Amino acid sequence: MKPQYEKHMAFYKMRDELRNAAVCAFCSLERVALHQFFDGLLYEKITDPGMRSALVKSAGFCPRHAHMLVGFGDGLGAAILYQDQLRIRLDALGKIKSQRARKRASPASGAREKKRVSRVP
Repeated sequence: MKPQYEKHMAFYKMRDELRNAAVCAFCSLERVALHQFFDGLLYEKITDPGMRSALVKSAGFCPRHAHMLVGFGDGLGAAILYQDQLRIRLDALGKIKSQRARKRASPASGAREKKRVSRVP
C-alpha cells in the first residue's frame, strides 16, 4: 500500500500555477509571494519595532529587492525603512571617523615611545 502524504497549500498553489501560468510557475509564485510580503510589510508591519529591528540586523534588502520595494509605490514606507538603514550606517561611519581622529591625535605619543625604545642598548 502506498503511503499517503499530507498535501500542504504549497502543493495546491504549485499545481494551480503549473496549470495556469503563461511563464515559469516558480517565477510567478515568487512574484506573488514578494508582492504579499511587501504589501504586509508596508501596510501592517511598518511600525512594528521587531520587524524593523530584524531588517536593520540583516542589513536590509539586496539591490534587487530594494528596487522592488521602491517600485511598490509606498514612498513613505520605503523612506521609513531606509531611514533605519541610513541611521545605522551613519553611526558606523561616525565611529570610524572618531577612531581615525584619535589615531591622528596620538602619533606624537607613539613617536616618543619609539625614541625611548631606540635608546636602550
